Amino acid sequence: MWQPKLITSMARRGGSMTGASASDHVLDILELLAAEAPPSAVDNLVETARGAEMSSGDVKRLERARELALALHTRNSRQQQREAGMVRLVDALRDLAAAPDLDELTQDIVRQARLLLNLDTAYLGFRDSSTGRLHIRVVDGHVTRTPMGLEIPATEAGPPPNAAGAPFWTPDYLADQRVGHVENLDRMVRAEGLRALISVALRDGSEMIGALFLGARTVRYFTHDEVSLASSFATLAAVSIRRTRLSGHARTRIAGLKAGLREAENHVTLLRRSNDAQSKLMELALHGSGVRAVLAEAADALGGPLLLRGTDGEVIASTGEMPVTGDRELTRVIFEAHAARSALTLGNGFWIAPVIAGREGLGTLILHSTETVDECCVRLLRLTAQLCALLLLMPRSLAVTEVQLRDEFFDDLLIAPPWSLRQLTERSHRLAVDLSAPHVLVTARVDDGLLSRAGVWATSYANRLNGLKSVRDDCLVFLLPGTDASQAARSVHAELSALLDRPVTVSAAGPGSDPAAVADLHQEARHCLEALTALGGTGSSASAQDLGFLGVLLSRDYDIGGFISTTLGPVLEYDRERRTDLTRTLYAYFDAGQRPKYAAELLHVHVNTVSRRLERLTELLGADWQEPGRALEIQLAARVHRIQHTLTARQ
Repeated sequence: MWQPKLITSMARRGGSMTGASASDHVLDILELLAAEAPPSAVDNLVETARGAEMSSGDVKRLERARELALALHTRNSRQQQREAGMVRLVDALRDLAAAPDLDELTQDIVRQARLLLNLDTAYLGFRDSSTGRLHIRVVDGHVTRTPMGLEIPATEAGPPPNAAGAPFWTPDYLADQRVGHVENLDRMVRAEGLRALISVALRDGSEMIGALFLGARTVRYFTHDEVSLASSFATLAAVSIRRTRLSGHARTRIAGLKAGLREAENHVTLLRRSNDAQSKLMELALHGSGVRAVLAEAADALGGPLLLRGTDGEVIASTGEMPVTGDRELTRVIFEAHAARSALTLGNGFWIAPVIAGREGLGTLILHSTETVDECCVRLLRLTAQLCALLLLMPRSLAVTEVQLRDEFFDDLLIAPPWSLRQLTERSHRLAVDLSAPHVLVTARVDDGLLSRAGVWATSYANRLNGLKSVRDDCLVFLLPGTDASQAARSVHAELSALLDRPVTVSAAGPGSDPAAVADLHQEARHCLEALTALGGTGSSASAQDLGFLGVLLSRDYDIGGFISTTLGPVLEYDRERRTDLTRTLYAYFDAGQRPKYAAELLHVHVNTVSRRLERLTELLGADWQEPGRALEIQLAARVHRIQHTLTARQ
């Protein structure tokens, strides 16, 4: 476009540069500028004019015209670049405005920023307000995974924007010693092969919320227009992020309000249904309908089968088919529900409600529902349990009286009443209790805070085994049919410990078959319980037969630990300090009837070894330790010490 215009201008002068004045050449330069010719065309024109005959003054004026022409060309070029940048900025803003959510918006930001300045990579980091660190969250144009999740601490000298939010740029970051280098950023720059770097802040009002990093893999000098363009884009990006976040919060709040409205509507509907169901249940109960009719109506309202169990575990009534669940876990939750006097969940759609009349437990109501059991359903389940208690209470009034009579009878047996054997036998026969058959007495010590919960279980356990139960001080007492007191103690210990989720100390005595001897069995079991406690066997179980003569000896207020320490202290201390086993040699020596040869066989060592150990025992215990009186005392202490370890291991 510019060449024809230059030819036309020269043609007006006769087609030659010779003889042309400086004014003519200036006019030619203006023609080139008007035609948007490149700077090289002006340079060629000036060089050609120099070859012609021109005065030195004309040459200077021509050089000045050239400088002005090039300045104008540069200014025009910058203006065109600025206008093109603004067009790209507007296009980028249009794309950012169309982003539906924050994730897509941040992806658009890094992509548009990289294209806006024609760079290789772009990284967007968000600032942690608590630590001030920048965390790189979004990247574009990267070739490694290093940038993702990178933490960049805030610095005063860059490369992140400083506290005032001023941008940072450098043509060759790693080689630039003027900036404060950050180790994490240096590692990323090396991994990505970057040279030039520019970073600008994203601000929400006066607060810096993040930074945008742009990089090139070649040395590049950023112009002020490019830095300004990057800053303007960062400002628009921050506004877009804030707008998207506010929109997201608004959408979340609206969704929450809609969900709350739906929940309120559903709750009102459930309340209406619950009130209708309660009215129907009350009508059935008042009209004399049985338990089955009440359960059928309640099951329809609760959306699942119901099962009513008695205190003995037998099914009283049910609706539909109840899925099988673990007996141990079910038993635990049943007793927790009775202790709390409230409905509890077992999980997997199972709910347990106690059927209680006053302080008397009449049974348990079990619900299995595949639907969500809300508060209205729980209230309806509790009402159903109360109605079942009401319906069961009338026909069971005699049975309740019988339970009370059995407890009173057992209490009388425990205090050795002054009644004849014939009178006790008659009372036991009226209560269907056969005291002439072998029976054992079991005592379990329970913490005060758990005694109420354990008492509910005790009633069920005694009914299950056709025995008697009572609560004496801090202990549960059972009179159970059987001949194996040790096995009875272990059974009570296992089941009660699992229920209370902690070990329970249990003792037992018997068997016996005399009603008048129940008080003696109780006293023996209490002595055994005291002996277990004295021996450090808290949380274990044993019978009087298990402890032998120690059960009688240790039931008194005797300092067992002091006795062992006084008698065997030097030997025990020697074993502890030197990690030896003289105590075991002492056990074997007494077990072998104080004969070293047989003790060596029990220990599987040479008799000389036993002799040397006995000499060491003499040094520790004194020269008279094998005399009859002293030997008996040492043997008893050794036996007690061995039993302590055995009980501890069993616990």
